[in-house]
Amino acid sequence: MTHSRQHQELVKKAEEHAEATITSALNAGEMLDDALDRADPKLILSSQGRLNQVQHEVIKSQEQLTEVNREHKHDAQLQQVTENLDLAQEDVEQAIDAAQMPQQVIER
Repeated sequence: MTHSRQHQELVKKAEEHAEATITSALNAGEMLDDALDRADPKLILSSQGRLNQVQHEVIKSQEQLTEVNREHKHDAQLQQVTENLDLAQEDVEQAIDAAQMPQQVIER
């Protein structure tokens, strides 16, 4: 019983961390969209910094999920969260790329 409870706690913690990270990624993307809409160089730079932070958070969360999955052999409960986190990683990378163009224009 104790092992099962510990397993569930690890799964729950990893899942909660991943979901919080996904939310952070969505918020960072919205922050960038707002900065680009306003064409505000300071906001764009701030958004880029936040996106870089979120990218590190996503990677850390992916590593945590991988470790939990490795230890507990493909827990189906984490599969969807893992997929959502992978999508968040792609979104963050695309947002970082999108933020690069305006910065280049601003620097000219």
